[in-house]
Parts: sequence; C-alpha cells; structure tokens
Amino acid sequence: MIKAENAVLRVKHIKQSRNGAFCIADLTTDFGEFKVKDPLLDQFKEGEHDATVWISEIYKAQYIAYGKAVTDMRARLHD
Repeated sequence: MIKAENAVLRVKHIKQSRNGAFCIADLTTDFGEFKVKDPLLDQFKEGEHDATVWISEIYKAQYIAYGKAVTDMRARLHD
C-alpha cells in the first residue's frame, strides 16, 4: 500500500447513469494524478478535499466513449 499525504481529492457526483447515481474523483498526489471510481467516495460531498489517502492499487483502465478509446491511470483507495 502507498500512503499519499497532502493529496487533493476532487469529488464529482454523477446523478444519472444506467447503473444509478455514484461518485467519481480526480486524485492529485506528489507522485501523479489518478482517476478514482470507488464506492468509498459516496461518503464525501461534491467538491475539493485535502486528505491523506491509502492507495491499495494503481492500474490502467481502458474504455470506449463516443467512438474514442480512452485510457486512464486509476487508483483504488484502501482508506
């Protein structure tokens, strides 16, 4: 696990999707920027939060949106 101190978590609430409402976030740390899609984010209000986070996994995610291939670096939060 990686401890990221002084990280900035920008949480966005997605209200309409085919799977219902959920939260996503952009995580900015000293060592990189990551996308976060985790049920843990539902406890945060929308906006920017300064935090110390524990990252259990960093991985590459790929999907197709509007006819384009998108590749993200994602982080899975532990705490």
